[in-house]
Amino acid sequence: MNQINWQLPRTFLILLIICSLLIEFADFSDTAMGSPTFLYFGYGSNLLAKRIHINNPTAIRRGPAKLRDYRLDFSGFTARWGGAAATIVPHKNKHVWGALWELNTTDMSNLDRQEGVESKVYEPFEVDVETPNGENFTARTYRFIRNPPPAAPQNTLDLGSIFSQIPEDRQPSPEYRRVIVIGAYESDLPDDYIKTLEMIPHNGFNGSSGYNVIPQEEFYRSGPPENV
Repeated sequence: MNQINWQLPRTFLILLIICSLLIEFADFSDTAMGSPTFLYFGYGSNLLAKRIHINNPTAIRRGPAKLRDYRLDFSGFTARWGGAAATIVPHKNKHVWGALWELNTTDMSNLDRQEGVESKVYEPFEVDVETPNGENFTARTYRFIRNPPPAAPQNTLDLGSIFSQIPEDRQPSPEYRRVIVIGAYESDLPDDYIKTLEMIPHNGFNGSSGYNVIPQEEFYRSGPPENV
């Protein structure tokens, strides 16, 4: 009987040690195998907080960031917005400004769904972006699976000149462009880049997406943008 009474506490102690080790291993696995959040570089309508929060409520904007050797472009047609949608295309010596967001990994599937990954419209990939204070981060972003052809010669220096030559069938709707520009103000993108965004031609579509995501004047950094 004494032997049994001694063995039971020892067995219980061993079980406690095993459970403790399993918990520590689980915590280590969470840290080593993946973070509970991820970074996302948004350059189109997801510059605007009200827009990204429709499908991704955990998104927190960390600030502006620049993607080097890419250009902003437009392609396809989205009935959601009534015109072409934004994409990014490799282009040496050009850059794209965007918002760096931090989201819970639980929102990654929502973001993929919003960007049409399953329907083979956009594809996710990782890019290295730089913040205004020189910090570098790797972030998830999206691009059209098929790159649009260049609207202007590859050696065209001025991004505004490139935008001015986008054909009508690749132009965004006025509402989509407005969301991008207001999102750029909200995300504190550089003034000269925002002025270039304001030069993007639109297709004149006068319908509405139904999102009602354009904010009031208090969302602007320095008053509402002109020509948007």
